[in-house]
Amino acid sequence: PGDWFAPVLDRSRTIYTGAGVTTAIAKLAREMTTGGSAAEWFGEAAVLNLVGVVARQAERPRPEASWLRQVTDYLHDTYARNTPLAELATLAGVHPVCLARQFRKLHRCTVGEYVRALRLEHALADLARSQKPIADIAAEHGFADQSHLTRQVRLATGMTPRKWRANAALS
Repeated sequence: PGDWFAPVLDRSRTIYTGAGVTTAIAKLAREMTTGGSAAEWFGEAAVLNLVGVVARQAERPRPEASWLRQVTDYLHDTYARNTPLAELATLAGVHPVCLARQFRKLHRCTVGEYVRALRLEHALADLARSQKPIADIAAEHGFADQSHLTRQVRLATGMTPRKWRANAALS
């Protein structure tokens, strides 16, 4: 009933492995090679078992590769700096295309989008807790200039940095 195997369909290009999948496939192969009236029922049960094993595996979050965690941590430490993708890939010891694909799969955004979000998050926090000039905050957090920060803050919050700061002071 319903979409009980939707996780499998959503990840139809993913390769599922492991002892559970191997055992389920072996059981299915055994059932398909036996004849007789019971073989059809057992074959259906084996298929459903295989789908269940794969569905459970699809729902489980995939562990993040250690090199990808290293890149993510590096970005958090150096978000204000413009780091080329090739440099990040060298740091991780992988090809830039591999890095880009795996990063997007895990974070659901590109490396550039992730860095821009980090910059904005830190700039908004800095605006709320300090009275530094907006231009200094923009430079400190990797924005090209004050107007660049102003555009990004307005897009994200609907307010100018000055208004954001004033509203934060009221809270």
